[in-house]
Amino acid sequence: MSNFTKQQIVDDVLAKLNDVKDGKVLREVRPFLGGTLYVVGFTDTDGGKKENYVFEKDGELRIYRFSYELYHGIAKEVEKPSAWHVVAQAIAVEGTIAICLTLTICFLAVRGTTIPEILGSALTAVLGFYFGSKVGGAKHEKT
Repeated sequence: MSNFTKQQIVDDVLAKLNDVKDGKVLREVRPFLGGTLYVVGFTDTDGGKKENYVFEKDGELRIYRFSYELYHGIAKEVEKPSAWHVVAQAIAVEGTIAICLTLTICFLAVRGTTIPEILGSALTAVLGFYFGSKVGGAKHEKT
């Protein structure tokens, strides 16, 4: 729910403009990127019909005079990835393979079963690739 009335939104838009009258909210788009988008129409002194855009989010109003300003403002409102998405990206396929191999070797060790040499070699190769790619990626990000 908005912290502002439609009249407050219209008044804020008209206060930023000179020589305009008859403002009203033409459209209200909700939900819109976690907030509400209002299209405010008004008449300028020449009798021309104009529109401004108001984005309300978290108790803050952002007023855009032109559509390209709105587009630019929207581009900054890209949602942050969730914690699960970040973890999934970090682990990826090679991380999953390394975890599976590690768990398999631990399971065999707990059971007292001899660990096949091929499993140990595979784990060494996968872990080397996994951590090597992370170190290599970190070096490329710094340059």
